[in-house]
Amino acid sequence: MFTASELAGSSLDKNLLESIRRSAQTLLQYIFERHIEQRSWILEEILGSLIRLPVQKRSQGSYRIASGKSVQFISILLLKLLQGTARPPDDLTAGFEGGTLPTKEYRILLDKHHKSIEAAASSTDFAIRYLIGRCIRRDNKPALNEADYRNLLESFIDDCITLLGHPQWPASELVVRIYSMHLIDVLDEDKSDFAMKSLALDGLAQIAAHIARAQRESEISAKDGGLGTLAPVAANSSLDTINTFASTTTLLLEYLQSKALSEESTGAIPLYIGGWATALISALIKS
Repeated sequence: MFTASELAGSSLDKNLLESIRRSAQTLLQYIFERHIEQRSWILEEILGSLIRLPVQKRSQGSYRIASGKSVQFISILLLKLLQGTARPPDDLTAGFEGGTLPTKEYRILLDKHHKSIEAAASSTDFAIRYLIGRCIRRDNKPALNEADYRNLLESFIDDCITLLGHPQWPASELVVRIYSMHLIDVLDEDKSDFAMKSLALDGLAQIAAHIARAQRESEISAKDGGLGTLAPVAANSSLDTINTFASTTTLLLEYLQSKALSEESTGAIPLYIGGWATALISALIKS
């Protein structure tokens, strides 16, 4: 326990509170990863608690990324929780030692990796549905704290769009993809109110603009000898494509492992492995 004098000490205050915050975050991540049945409740408590905070405290604190931009700490916390739910099979190399696996075995391995990604997707979908559900008017009556939830949703999505393409935050892509699917559902629903349809149109336009910029950068990368995207792997299982894929992913893993050693781990590796394995095994099944 900390004494009142320790917490109030001017020289220790900042460092001590930061240490408490980090410890609490680590404990929360551990509980979230290990207790599947509690994940929805934890997300609901976090998101609901934020609305009860004063506006200035909700956006207090920021996390600076490599590009120099900043995102909110709460967005980083949510992404860490979502990324931590992806757990790849215990033995990633099972069956590959002796050569080619039968198609049936590939499909079993593919199913295991799918389940790893689905765990992260399920929690992400719950968080997005929770926020969108509290922005929707019913019988043309404003929902309780509608404006607050809308601001929270927009801020979180803005941060995820900012983090797209940053190697430590693959869950940002998952959030944006699932959010986009929900926005399309809003536009397809005749009963959606005008405010939600406007939010959906603005959100999809913002996401489309970012994807267009990323696509141009990806094409430039591919011309310079880079992989660009996972699409070539999924469509073509040639040795050259897989070798390029292997070298690219090795560099990324080395970078993420170096961050883990310096206590900057974001739990991104399992989610990457699930996505990569799914792409590779799908290509091998097709070949």
